[in-house]
Amino acid sequence: MADRFPEGFLWGGATAANQCEGGYDLDGRGPSLIDLIPAGPDRMAVMKGEKSYRDVPADARFPSRFGIDHYRRWKEDVALFAEMGFKCYRFSIAWTRIFPTGEDETPNEAGLRFYDGLIDALLAHGIQPLVTLCHFDLPVALLERYGGWKSRRTIDAFLRYCRVVLERYRGKVKYWLTFNEINMLMHLPFGGAGAVFEPGEDPDKVKYQIAHHELVASALAVRLAHQIDPANQVGCMLAGGTYYPWSCDPEDVFAAIGQDHVNYFFSDVQVRGRYAPYAVKMMARRHPADGGRRRPGPAGRMSPAPRRPPAPPEKPTALPCSAARLPQAKGGLFGVRGRRPPARRAYRCGSGSACAGCPRSGGWRRRCRGCPRR
Repeated sequence: MADRFPEGFLWGGATAANQCEGGYDLDGRGPSLIDLIPAGPDRMAVMKGEKSYRDVPADARFPSRFGIDHYRRWKEDVALFAEMGFKCYRFSIAWTRIFPTGEDETPNEAGLRFYDGLIDALLAHGIQPLVTLCHFDLPVALLERYGGWKSRRTIDAFLRYCRVVLERYRGKVKYWLTFNEINMLMHLPFGGAGAVFEPGEDPDKVKYQIAHHELVASALAVRLAHQIDPANQVGCMLAGGTYYPWSCDPEDVFAAIGQDHVNYFFSDVQVRGRYAPYAVKMMARRHPADGGRRRPGPAGRMSPAPRRPPAPPEKPTALPCSAARLPQAKGGLFGVRGRRPPARRAYRCGSGSACAGCPRSGGWRRRCRGCPRR
């Protein structure tokens, strides 16, 4: 293993417009999705879509509207980045600084000038900009007019915004991301993508329709970026970790695979340009009459449910060899639940070596001294 980072390694940091800029009412910026999310007890309910943003009290505090005042203090912020030795800085462009309503006839020049100055300052300090095109950002006007990403019209508005910034910063910015943590719409539907569930709507259908529209928009934005500048490098951003099976039991292995598919559903489409076979099978099983040719809809099953019933709710004192345990929440994208081993199987490994059945062992090994399963 090399004892140093390779030449040209992009060491840096990251922010988002909704986290740091503030200045929500300055220089023509329009209201954005994130401006509607309050602090306090209603925050998670609004982000999950359990409570409508329309029902939030007018006197609530909305932290994203003020951020850390980066909009007015960006020069000293960039100087601090340089002092820290940044070689790369990831930030997002606020969609509503460029198109306040999403469908304006011309872009907002004041908003573009802000990013002109920021990008030029970064380059002057030897810091490569890495720009996220959409970081939990959506013009409220599109949300009110069309339901946001429920409508394909939002795809058109997004691509128009992308074209403006991609052409504006051609030759200055070569690293781009389309959507930040695109899969978060499954966990925080409103906070991640502005999903609003109207009476009578199936929340799963709404989320997967939005997912399809965002994935189409991402693919078209990637194509547009390469058309405008072949040197552009465009990536995707995913929020997720890896699931490890509790044991070598096939039911546990397939349960972990099913949970991984919850996240891979999004990245597979962005990387491969099509829905993965497991997603197509899921649709076919959910909609057998049309052969699964429908767009992503509500969650189905990827593999059979475990044959054995869930274990009692007692929690073990520790996990075998620090192996991660599947979440207690039911299902997931494919309705797969990991088997819950009874508490008597729990043990602590004091030797530091891999044990039989540990997912990190690479196979069966002699059990550790003191293991109650010896």
